[in-house]
Amino acid sequence: MFIFVYSLTPNYIIMHFNKEKFQLAWVPFKLVCYFFLYQLLCTYGFQLLFHALNIGGNHATIYASAVALVVSGLLMIAHLLFFRYASFKSEDGSFTSFKTILLCLPLVIASLLASNIIGELLELPNIYEDLFYSLSRNVFGFLSIALIAPIAEEMLFRGGIEGFLLRRKIKPIIAILVSAIIFGVIHANPAQIFFATILGIIFGWMYYRTGSILPSIVGHVLNNTVSVSVMATSPIEDMSKTTAETIGLTATWLLLIACIAIAILSFLYLNKKLPASPFNGYENVNTNLNQE
Repeated sequence: MFIFVYSLTPNYIIMHFNKEKFQLAWVPFKLVCYFFLYQLLCTYGFQLLFHALNIGGNHATIYASAVALVVSGLLMIAHLLFFRYASFKSEDGSFTSFKTILLCLPLVIASLLASNIIGELLELPNIYEDLFYSLSRNVFGFLSIALIAPIAEEMLFRGGIEGFLLRRKIKPIIAILVSAIIFGVIHANPAQIFFATILGIIFGWMYYRTGSILPSIVGHVLNNTVSVSVMATSPIEDMSKTTAETIGLTATWLLLIACIAIAILSFLYLNKKLPASPFNGYENVNTNLNQE
């Protein structure tokens, strides 16, 4: 009886409310901190090791950075899986069908092209262009950019952060925007922030509707693989060329309009054909997470 009465007091209600609000902010912040911590420790650790053993000679720094990106990405994936922040299974415990992934591809590809062209038209500087170019010519760098980073980032930002917020019955639009904005900002590169935020919104919506990170992983891997393959096979002076410089300004605007139209039509089709979001059925906030 005393416990019941105490639970109705203003102090208890305020404490409980503040705890819930704290969790909503703390868990995403904590996961992003782990993401950077793994990268920092691996980068400095492999830098020291490669230079001490003279591995890679004059290219020891870039080799160490490439290996560090692979290892830190794998550690983040393991962390998210072990503590059950994310899973390769969909929210209902099944695996997303290949058909669903294919249906999402037109939206992904059109959005990729459109956001890339818009970013070029805005003339946002790419401060990491030389670094990406160097990494693309290293097997570990290529592997990290094309495969490891997309999987780790989708598990973190969609499965870990957005999924956590959705299970707390946060409005889907808020959960999607929060994870997308964080996803964009952590790239810390003007040329990537806009691009990544837009893609984060698209990927976030697909995750919300399908309950699975697989469609966004496929889209993210596709984008990164194409980008890093172009970097790995092109001379560095071509890296700064825009779409308009390659195919002409008129053709670029026509391509942009076509991509936006395809993206809108694909979104409307998926919104109609996909089943209701599995997150709509949540009635509690239990996420069954392991203790960290």
